[in-house]
Amino acid sequence: MSERIPIVAAIDTEALIWGVRQKGQRDKLERGKWLFEELEDINARIIVPAVVVAEYLVRVDLLRREAVITELSRRFIIPSFDVKCAAIAAGLYKFGDAQRPRGAADRRKCLKADCLIIPTAHSHKAQRFYSHDKDCRKLAQTLSGWDVRDLPESPSSLFPP
Repeated sequence: MSERIPIVAAIDTEALIWGVRQKGQRDKLERGKWLFEELEDINARIIVPAVVVAEYLVRVDLLRREAVITELSRRFIIPSFDVKCAAIAAGLYKFGDAQRPRGAADRRKCLKADCLIIPTAHSHKAQRFYSHDKDCRKLAQTLSGWDVRDLPESPSSLFPP
């Protein structure tokens, strides 16, 4: 019997917060939990871009940060943003800037973060990208070679493949 090669999936900051820290609205916490259950069920290798880790650590007490970084590093692949990512980010920013509505709260901040997270995940060979943010997903879908998904709306055990 041949062994299946695991899927490489990347997640954004909300998915990490909802699935690991368990902070947020109940429905979003459930979706984060279901995502991690689904990824565990398929034995996925999970990419958490270093920018996502930085955003996650903002709410972690300074005295606990090293332990949290150690645990995240044990559980996930944490790639850095490099020059290859920078080249992808430049194109994404131009597209995203034209697509996102002007005047929206934190528009530029979110776009900049997305333009760091998405290229990091894509250039490090993620086959799937999970985000609950529709603007982030729309931007990620401009890159070919991967499947861009929202977080699950129900446990995967309800509807097996």
